[in-house]
Amino acid sequence: MSCPHCQTPMHRAAAPPERWYCRTCTRYAAPGDTAADIEAHEAQRQHALALLDEALGERAVQREADRQIVTQMEADMGQTIQTRGCSKCGGTMYRTVETDDNGNPTGYTMFICGGCGHMES
Repeated sequence: MSCPHCQTPMHRAAAPPERWYCRTCTRYAAPGDTAADIEAHEAQRQHALALLDEALGERAVQREADRQIVTQMEADMGQTIQTRGCSKCGGTMYRTVETDDNGNPTGYTMFICGGCGHMES
């Protein structure tokens, strides 16, 4: 499955429910979604983020600045950071993904839970 927005391959999420996601532009799809469905999901996500930004006020400005810093750091380091839920405790698991100069994944590490230390591939 390819992303209808940026035309890059979408990747299957490791945790249920079955979803596909684009690492480039963060769009996601459920099985059977059309390009219009994917864009509708993205519009809903953007609307929710806009509401959160409004609720956060000045903190939203800092959040955007933080995003830009992380994006630049990921580009400089040749890595991206992925997260997902821990199947053991429900906490957040993290892993780094090595990337090439174009941001394409080249290698994966294990997910490690920040809460309980549980590791998964």
